[in-house]
Amino acid sequence: MAVYILRRLIYGLGTALGLVLLVFGLMNLIPGTVVSQLIDRAAGTSPERLAEVEAFLGLDRPWYVQLSSWLLDVLRGDLGISWRSRIPVVQLLLPRLAVTLELAAMSALISSIVLGVPGGLIAATYRNSWPDALVRVASLAVLSVPVFWMGSMFILVFSTALGWSPPLTWVSPLQDFGANMRMMILPATALGLVGAATLVRMTRNSILEVMGQNYIRTARSTGASEQRILLGHALPNALIPVVTMAGLQFGFLLGGAVVIEEVFSLPGVGRLLLQAISQRDYPVVQACVLTIGVLLILLNILIDVLYAYLDPRIKLGD
Repeated sequence: MAVYILRRLIYGLGTALGLVLLVFGLMNLIPGTVVSQLIDRAAGTSPERLAEVEAFLGLDRPWYVQLSSWLLDVLRGDLGISWRSRIPVVQLLLPRLAVTLELAAMSALISSIVLGVPGGLIAATYRNSWPDALVRVASLAVLSVPVFWMGSMFILVFSTALGWSPPLTWVSPLQDFGANMRMMILPATALGLVGAATLVRMTRNSILEVMGQNYIRTARSTGASEQRILLGHALPNALIPVVTMAGLQFGFLLGGAVVIEEVFSLPGVGRLLLQAISQRDYPVVQACVLTIGVLLILLNILIDVLYAYLDPRIKLGD
């Protein structure tokens, strides 16, 4: 087990490095630099002054020197300084990371426990009846719309039509839990609905597959009730692939948070990333991408280990 986790961590480091290289290359392909945005050429700025600013930011060095210097700083725990605000990237990132993780966690709770598994259970219990058809049509409809449209509709319905106005400034749940929930419930639900649609369909199919197994027929022959068979025998075994998908959905929710944070003006990592891209703030972009990538890598490792514990038939290499 320890060797397996170590091997996955090494693979994860390689994946994170490749991700940083890709983002670094794409950022350098975008026309213009941060210098062209900070200093207006039309204002009579001399080429010498522009060269001084580029040298101050290190943009006059070859790209491989810039990248290697940044990677060495990351290994020392230094994510650099924002080119726009001159604030250390860590100070910009950490407060926003708490917002993004809370949004993703609430969305995962809604998509799996509140909607996904119960919806799939209802659809499987009432197979080929109107509750089953209703759940399947609803999940298909949700899967057919993009997450930013879902968030926009939530704002239109709850804020514009119904006049409900959540707090405009994000506060920590440790400071004011009620205000925090009022602000986070709409974006978390909008993001969670998309993940729930996939989990509903997987839960339904997984339960129906398990209900056709021999041990289910044996349980019926003993006189056990259908409710006991469903909840005590079928559901625990059917949840094994669902748990795996729920973990992968959390990674999708982290990616979707980039869009939802912008729609609902949440001060998270996703919104910081979009702002940094538009401002050509390379250190902030690389730090945000690296943070999200490392979270996804660690999550995948956790899913693999959890899957092995849930299913004894799977043996991890050690």
